[in-house]
Amino acid sequence: MFNFKKTLMLVTFISGLTTITKPVLADKEMPFYNDGFDTTGLLVENFDLRSPKSWKVENGKIHSTASMGSAVLKKSLDTDCSVSVDITPLAGKGKFIGVIFRGFKFLIRPDGFWYVYRLKAKSRASGGLINSKIIPKKVYKMKVISKKINKAWMFIWYIDGKKIAQFIEPGEIEDKTFFALFYYKMPAAFDNLAISKIVSDKISSNLLKNSSFEYLQEGIPLGWRPSDMNTVVGTYGTMENFWKTWKIDSSDAWQGKNSLYMENNSLTKANGAYSPRVGVAVKMPLVYSLYLKADKDNFPVTLVIWEWLGRWHFKKIKLSKQWKRYNFVLNAPAKNSVSVGIKFTAKGIVHMDAVQVEEGDKASPYLPSILDSGLQKKSNLTVKFPAPVNVPVLKTPPVLDGKISDDWKDVARVNNFLIAGKNIPREKTDAFIGCDKDNLYIGVKCYTATPEKIRALAQGHDDGKIWGDDVVEIFIDTN
Repeated sequence: MFNFKKTLMLVTFISGLTTITKPVLADKEMPFYNDGFDTTGLLVENFDLRSPKSWKVENGKIHSTASMGSAVLKKSLDTDCSVSVDITPLAGKGKFIGVIFRGFKFLIRPDGFWYVYRLKAKSRASGGLINSKIIPKKVYKMKVISKKINKAWMFIWYIDGKKIAQFIEPGEIEDKTFFALFYYKMPAAFDNLAISKIVSDKISSNLLKNSSFEYLQEGIPLGWRPSDMNTVVGTYGTMENFWKTWKIDSSDAWQGKNSLYMENNSLTKANGAYSPRVGVAVKMPLVYSLYLKADKDNFPVTLVIWEWLGRWHFKKIKLSKQWKRYNFVLNAPAKNSVSVGIKFTAKGIVHMDAVQVEEGDKASPYLPSILDSGLQKKSNLTVKFPAPVNVPVLKTPPVLDGKISDDWKDVARVNNFLIAGKNIPREKTDAFIGCDKDNLYIGVKCYTATPEKIRALAQGHDDGKIWGDDVVEIFIDTN
């Protein structure tokens, strides 16, 4: 049991804090980042692992593997937001585990729950301890709400749904704007991280970005994909037919300027579309709604909800030639993110628009998501492209034996690579490219000062595990 009496005393008497006697709750929480830590590849993509060897993904959780480690989220936090995460202490002894949030640490240690931070004007740290006996291998559901009130920060801290601390700090803290998972000499596992924006109740409840297909890149709606993206040619017959039968239509929309046009003609086997990934609350109902129309009445279509890396849910409906709204409720999702969409195999044309995913079991009037604001941001950075390389036509093709030897001497060579930005790599990489009338030949030579540390693991063809390792990616533009 938590010692709530002691909690109140601690919050009241800590120097520099202002207590809150009346609860201050978020108007509404809009998920914008979720991670169930199911794959190593996504962990590496979304977090800066200050010591990569101090973390591992195991059984759908991220585990500590050293005496200390931090995983810093690469995304920026909104001013008003909430963070929730499941934390499991794997031992009853040690130092502490938890999260670092705006320079404030919210930690679990063997004798209870500890929040601590440092003010710029003070030499000693501020904070408080809520005494509680920590049970090894118990999952503690931690949630922290952060809001800016004038120039002060307000925090509300929950463990397993019970509020254990609530305070306002008006002092100037050491500026640390990042969010991180953290442990120090206490083994732990983390799961189900969810970060949400806190918004006014008047703001749209739609969790889905680009829900009416207004944001495009080279004619393709950002975040959306065909329902059978892995075998586009197998499903659509040819790439030319794909571009004709899965496209934006600016002449017929229910909302805004655009709708998504999908057609099954004589070449296509099926058609449909899936949305960007949407963060949702586990075990809480959600409703997926959208506007659809077809080129004929009683046209059969299947609504789809996919729990990310989990179960698929389907609902069969029939469309008319007029725009109409359709709803699909998922009562208790087991995963913390979903993708929604439609699919159909009947020959004909379907238009799709004004898609909405929101918490609850009843759809509210459609509104674009506030998350679309991130799609509108423009950068003033100038993008500098490297000089083009002329690819020579080879009289004799190189031998493909895993070695870059003399038979590659006549190909083009590229070595001006950067590391995800402007940084020069510590280790050199050489790429070689040539062609003949039938084939394109590509070779890559990667240098390392510590070859003994290389783990040469061959992954299966099309195996998603490949993204958890170092990879060479090749992008071909056919335009």
